Amino acid sequence: MSAFNPSISILLPVYNDSSYLVRAVTSMRRQTCQEWELLLLDDGSTDDSPELIDSLAREEPRIRPVHLPHRGIAATLNAGIERATGRYIARMDADDVSHARRLALQKACLEERPDICAVGCMIRIFPRKEASLGMLAYEGWLNSVVTPEQIAREIFVESPLVHPSVLMRREALEAVEGYRGEGPKDYDLWLRLHARGMRFAKVPQVLFCWMDRPDRVTRRSPSYSREAFRECKARHLATRLGKDRKVVLAGNREAKHLAAALEKAGLRVMGYADVSPKRIGTVWEGKPVVGYEDLPVRYDGCMLLAAVGSWGVRDAIRRQLESLGYREPEEFLCIA
Repeated sequence: MSAFNPSISILLPVYNDSSYLVRAVTSMRRQTCQEWELLLLDDGSTDDSPELIDSLAREEPRIRPVHLPHRGIAATLNAGIERATGRYIARMDADDVSHARRLALQKACLEERPDICAVGCMIRIFPRKEASLGMLAYEGWLNSVVTPEQIAREIFVESPLVHPSVLMRREALEAVEGYRGEGPKDYDLWLRLHARGMRFAKVPQVLFCWMDRPDRVTRRSPSYSREAFRECKARHLATRLGKDRKVVLAGNREAKHLAAALEKAGLRVMGYADVSPKRIGTVWEGKPVVGYEDLPVRYDGCMLLAAVGSWGVRDAIRRQLESLGYREPEEFLCIA
């Protein structure tokens, strides 16, 4: 148990990350907010991470080494929550870098906004020269979704918060019993908190540098595959909308991929909406493809799920649906 009483407990899981760990820890030690403890959670590393963790703890009394058997990130983070003493839980990863004012500004946001359960920030991906166009587009989207209203509107599109950039209220985490082991753990957490009516926000400044490397967990783990995200999204949509709810999917390729996951989760896909004259009037796996102008007549009372991945096109579809009288989120949701 810590001899001091920190307001923030930083959970930093480590699994064979000795190459980057000192840099990440240094960025936390440089925080202008000094009311923290840093739990270095060794998830059964087989490199020299355990020795490095102990060495860092000897240098800094606020660092608490925790050595665990290898069980994966969800179990490791839950073990960290159990050991944490702060009323706020910060996340950090071993290969990322936090701005010196990150914790101070996020803590101020939570103290000023009792309606917010978790606060992130704008992010920058590095190394810049190696970042793919897809990741840079994701960065742009992440940094455009900042207010509680924007995050709530986009939460079924993609994970709207970069997990290691977030500061959370401990009671919010405990209310949903922490992390679950299946699927994308962070996205599942945001959706469970959202289902409880909790709200998110971001400090509108770049306070976090997110390393995109080929071997990171979100690239190589099946838990973060496209299929895993679709299944996670479908489960939460079924809970929100109710089993057997009739839905219509707007979009083409991603809509068809999502259809199977939605039906597996208990929703009833009645048909598809599309803008392409070549596809309108066709049938996809027994379900008709119609134009947007036919939606109010053919599918009155169905929930419309717009599964269009392109940022600009998604906004255009929002405007088109609103012009047809559909209300978001009561009658349609954007989900890709």
